[in-house]
Amino acid sequence: MKVIESYWFTTNDGCMGIVVIENDVGERKAYAGTVSGEDEKADTDKLITWGNKLSPAVAQRLANQLQAQVSVLKLDNGKQVYIDGKSISQEEAQEIIISLTKTWGTDFEKQELKDKALML
Repeated sequence: MKVIESYWFTTNDGCMGIVVIENDVGERKAYAGTVSGEDEKADTDKLITWGNKLSPAVAQRLANQLQAQVSVLKLDNGKQVYIDGKSISQEEAQEIIISLTKTWGTDFEKQELKDKALML
């Protein structure tokens, strides 16, 4: 087993950590819990032995919530254009789409150029 990454947080109430490990068969797992914050090796060992297992589904939901992206344009090839931010109105999305159409036109021969410009 090897430790892939450790994350440590200090609060007014104490310390907590998340440790991501890879076991001998290549499976990755994450464990979270409270720790003393005084000895990183001891804290890591404690989380691996006694920590709460952090499921990939929960970690993915958390990551999705933090991204806060809104899809505003879906291309014919299935790729999507995203605008970063907490919210975007339908009117703003339409304004963006109209602006892109005016800039690039509707000629799908330019699709590859559009994808490159959008880094898709």
